[in-house]
Amino acid sequence: MKSTYNFVFLLLSLSVFAAPSKELLHFEEFPFLVEQVLDEDKNPSACDTVLGGFVIPNDSIELVLFDQYVCFGDSIQVDFPEGDFSRYESFSWFQKDEVLSSDSSIIIHKEDTFRFELYGCDTLSQAFELIYYTSNQGDSLLPDLNICEGDTVEVQYPRGLTGGYTAYRWFFEDEFYSSSLGAIEISESGTYSLELYGCDTIKDSFVLTTTEVNRTSYSFLDTIICPAEDNYIHFPEGDFSSYKEFSWLYNGEFYSTDSTILIDKEGVYGLSFTGCYDRIQTFQVSFPYTPIPEFYFQPLCLGDSIVIDFSSKTHQLYPNISWFRDSVLFSEDSTLTTNEIGSYQIEFYGCDTLIRNFEISYSEFDGCDCQIAMPNFFSPNGDNKYDEFKPFYIHNDAENQELCTSTDYNLQIFNQWGKNIYSSNTNDELPNWDGKNSRGNNRLEGLYYYRITYKLNTYPPDVKHDISGYFHIYR
Repeated sequence: MKSTYNFVFLLLSLSVFAAPSKELLHFEEFPFLVEQVLDEDKNPSACDTVLGGFVIPNDSIELVLFDQYVCFGDSIQVDFPEGDFSRYESFSWFQKDEVLSSDSSIIIHKEDTFRFELYGCDTLSQAFELIYYTSNQGDSLLPDLNICEGDTVEVQYPRGLTGGYTAYRWFFEDEFYSSSLGAIEISESGTYSLELYGCDTIKDSFVLTTTEVNRTSYSFLDTIICPAEDNYIHFPEGDFSSYKEFSWLYNGEFYSTDSTILIDKEGVYGLSFTGCYDRIQTFQVSFPYTPIPEFYFQPLCLGDSIVIDFSSKTHQLYPNISWFRDSVLFSEDSTLTTNEIGSYQIEFYGCDTLIRNFEISYSEFDGCDCQIAMPNFFSPNGDNKYDEFKPFYIHNDAENQELCTSTDYNLQIFNQWGKNIYSSNTNDELPNWDGKNSRGNNRLEGLYYYRITYKLNTYPPDVKHDISGYFHIYR
């Protein structure tokens, strides 16, 4: 061992005295210092490198042997593993702990644990198993399927369940359908089979059924309900038996699976079917709101008539109307046309009862020929025809038109629910409305109400005309 000590001393000396820059020396910079040291009593290592008296293990050698699979009764040859094992002197094959062979390959046929060992400066060992393929006889490889009529379904070959089988065929009603396709697309109802060939032959069948698409129509109307009453919605008539299930929804969430449901809240309801194909019909449920404005005083010129008419939406909320004049019932129609003066009362019957009172009387001054009138529709579509809602004069035939001047106009517009959506106060100019809201967006088509007050300059001051009624917007 004397030469080893001298070598280490030489290295230490060089690291202290030989480098002016005081940097550590690297072995690769002095290849003449790197050597394998031969011990007088030992052979050189076949797997390791000895450097300056230190043993550096060689970790680059690796055994790779995999588990082996065979059919029952078959055998398989396992060869000497790939790699450079020239530094090893000998090797052995083991079955469990019994030496099996020292040949370069072995032939095995029995399920068991095997091991391969290499001997040199160290020992490399790798175990592996011989495993029989397991038959899939009796296992269900593919489930039965159901699709909607007219659809197609893809059936994948069950690769993870069929080890040991190297070929296969698809059959339909026991007739050949396809060979060795990884997946088949099928749409025709019937019995399909998959036959696999390998260690043995197995066959598994599955049934494809098709469900007719249900085209039974159903729908629900938007409805207005009275909060204090019990309101029920019933399952629609028709054959819906082909659907797997149905459910009622409320505002998009599950509500019930009963055939009849109680409706006691406002919102969006729906009936959903799951099957061929999924369908849903929704409807809006709301509580009634008061859409009827006050009528106030209605002046009547001699020889004229007053017409008051209520829309169909009013009848949805209040299906019954009664008219009273001087406390006497005289009509139950939705429209009143009269030229009789008196105290009028209208009663509307629905979830609640609404009452409107107003007076019809002759004008107290001789200004009937100078009054204004209001249109019952206008169409703000930009064609320069009826683009504005505004009053117009009815005194074109008056003897002295210069005397028929008006002032202090106040125009108010209400939607069908009685909400004031527009107001205008003008002095001597006729007021007008262009059909837009405060943001400049068009109001929807439909029914609206108005009230306009004004004074006639010609006749005694502080006498106001008060006119109210309804009109339509068309676009």
